[in-house]
Amino acid sequence: MLRIKENDYDDPYLSLTGLLVDAATLEHSLLSIYLYAMFSIREEYKDVRGELTRATFQPQPPGRNAMQPPEQHKSPVTFLDVTIEEMQHLALVNQLLYELCAAPCLERHTFPHRFEIYPFELQLRPLDRFVAATFTWIEAPAAELADRSSDFVKKLENEVSRGKPDDVKTFRKVNGDPLGSLYGRILERLDALRHDPPPFIPKTFAWGVWSDRLDWIRYQGEIDHFRFFRSLFDGTAFKANESIWTAPSLEQRPAIQLEWKSAFAGRHNSIEDEPKRKLAWLSNLIYWTLLCLLDLSYRTNNRKLIYVAIEQMSAALWWLGLDLAHKHNVGIPFDVMLVRYNLGRDEASTLAIIERLVLEARKVAEDDGVRAILPTNLDTNLFQRTLDALRPRH
Repeated sequence: MLRIKENDYDDPYLSLTGLLVDAATLEHSLLSIYLYAMFSIREEYKDVRGELTRATFQPQPPGRNAMQPPEQHKSPVTFLDVTIEEMQHLALVNQLLYELCAAPCLERHTFPHRFEIYPFELQLRPLDRFVAATFTWIEAPAAELADRSSDFVKKLENEVSRGKPDDVKTFRKVNGDPLGSLYGRILERLDALRHDPPPFIPKTFAWGVWSDRLDWIRYQGEIDHFRFFRSLFDGTAFKANESIWTAPSLEQRPAIQLEWKSAFAGRHNSIEDEPKRKLAWLSNLIYWTLLCLLDLSYRTNNRKLIYVAIEQMSAALWWLGLDLAHKHNVGIPFDVMLVRYNLGRDEASTLAIIERLVLEARKVAEDDGVRAILPTNLDTNLFQRTLDALRPRH
């Protein structure tokens, strides 16, 4: 359970690294639910969803659009932009853990999950007005939520509480502000540690640079992300108004309604159709490969593995996410791997185990039932390229 008010440790190092693990876990959890909702957006609104380009995964400068009003943005923010920035937030938190000599964290919570900082459960859901409201709440600056007399806040409270706004008011009295408060606490503990750092932190540690980067994460969420999710909530992102979410026909609404099911076989909530389940299982395997590559890259400071991980998304996971939602009416399950993402006891064994994960994915992709429904844009040469990147060159 994530808490942002108390310092469980007197030691600022233990307090800071604990909060960073909380932040990494939360960022990964948010990334998963954002991606699931993003893939549910109908093709006619692909300009809202976003599309892959050569520049998609290039880091954006802090506050790319943050200092400008929405009408002066060089390009409209898309849902994909937001998810990419969440990936960057997760990467920055893990890079900071590495530079503090701590272990990275690629874990996330199982869903549904209740965080103390939100008055609703986080769950993998397709996009609708309730989901857009929860995303808006998550990214809202404290000042926006503070004006409880505004029509916007009243509508938001009514939606996230499913018609019981008094429940939200009670929650507010107990829990205070949302996501920005977590990074505020992290910045406080980083500043406290700066005055008395442990001897194992390198003398070259860039205290000021990391303060700026953490401020960027908070600023980006409270400006760009909040504006974007608010435009989903009020319908303006779709060049409409909030009534688009209650259109008489489901086909007139902006997103496909998906029911989350697991790709694990033999569970009470498994996907029933076997070829679809295996295709969703393939998405799990590629998702897990990506996470294992990232974990190892952070542990070893091997940036090459980050690019190998990114290609899992751009060459495969993106296309699987779209096809699973739009052709098969199931989303990427984002099931939690049954083992931790730090697979081996050292770098060599970890690479060897990741290789087996890639081979497992390739085998599933070559299954006759899966091959018949494999996304046409999925690059099946990805598996061999990944294996080549993992194996030492002689």
